[in-house]
Amino acid sequence: MQNGLLGKSLKDEAYEIIGGGISGLSFAFFMKEKGMSFRLTESAASPGGLLKTVEMKYGIAEPAANAFVANTAMDEMIETLGLTSVASGKLAKKRFLVKQGKLNSVPLDLGEIFKIPFIFFSAKKWEGGSVEDLGRMYLGENLTRQLLEPALAGIYGAPLHQLDVETMFPGFDKELKKSGRFLPAILKMRKQATLQNGKSIRKGSHSFEKGMIEITNALSDYVKDETISAHTLKKLEEDKNYILTLPAYKTAELFENHKLKELFLKVRYTPLVTTTLIFKKKDLPGFKPGFGCLIPRREGFFSLGVLFNNYIFPGRVVDEEYLSLTMIFRDEPTDKGSNFLEKPEDEIIELLYDDLKRLFGLEGKALEYKMWKYEKGIPIYSAELRQLWKEINELLIKDFPNVRVFGNYTGNISIRAINLAARKIIEEV
Repeated sequence: MQNGLLGKSLKDEAYEIIGGGISGLSFAFFMKEKGMSFRLTESAASPGGLLKTVEMKYGIAEPAANAFVANTAMDEMIETLGLTSVASGKLAKKRFLVKQGKLNSVPLDLGEIFKIPFIFFSAKKWEGGSVEDLGRMYLGENLTRQLLEPALAGIYGAPLHQLDVETMFPGFDKELKKSGRFLPAILKMRKQATLQNGKSIRKGSHSFEKGMIEITNALSDYVKDETISAHTLKKLEEDKNYILTLPAYKTAELFENHKLKELFLKVRYTPLVTTTLIFKKKDLPGFKPGFGCLIPRREGFFSLGVLFNNYIFPGRVVDEEYLSLTMIFRDEPTDKGSNFLEKPEDEIIELLYDDLKRLFGLEGKALEYKMWKYEKGIPIYSAELRQLWKEINELLIKDFPNVRVFGNYTGNISIRAINLAARKIIEEV
């Protein structure tokens, strides 16, 4: 397994890239930069997958990532494509965490703050396990629920007991098993990442004035001569080399009557719903400008967190009198019920309004909103997923040496990680 690529390492051969999301587009970009032969096939009318921007009457909405974390691979893309990225604004430096129903920029009491040096530098015997195990060992139950759980919820989606440290952060897990010290393990992991990937000319979160669709459109245009859209691959051919960048459940369809189908279908996903709502600012009298707020589950809110879109990047609303918020939650049993994917949108919106009344004293309703429901939202980075990587990798090499698999479920969940991994894989060809 090479940088999240399952199957044999790539050679300087012609490849069929199947799937035109950010994974497929990243491979296509770096292959074209290197002069490799490829063809990108996308089942939709145009590439891009979920990385797009939707225009509304009062602003824009994005169904998936609204930004990328600065990295050298994206630097290269932006320069080659002639784009101009936008850094998050000064007000976005302020981030909140909800405690006792209120937004707090410092969500810890004095006693908890004094504990932090002991947490970071005390040595313990870490033998691996879930993120929940890690939190309880190093942070204690309270800080795990108040800080760690909400911090990871928006990225990985799943509850902490389902997330495996080695699967998510193999370098950190290895160092922690060796030293037992939390902070040194983090610092060493970051240093190794910088040495391997280089240092970006940008800092922090970035996007584009018209949203993430700018990078999608630019990448699609860059490889348009090598792209076939509105076409679905039905069968793998033995005389062609493939890089499959589809979701696991779609990849499974290409391995009928083989054990690989069963393995790909075992990849679990967290169901998610994301909603962008636009209000008049005056209707949220308790609102505080910033990047957004994370909400611990024990606070009893419906949402996992709220992004304050027009305080992060410009161009998210048509006028300064409006406020754009994106709210995210996963479909799991709560005291407000379950099976939210099956609920009508108006019922879900009322639950979101309840959260906003508690957070900001909402008066009235949204001018407009856009909601996306994902039955299979984010892959769950569990210990079982790591075992699936091993089994899938072995079977691909043995029975399908012409097929490689890559995606957000093979070790690179973010745009940053996908970009860097794709570039590294192509560099090593």
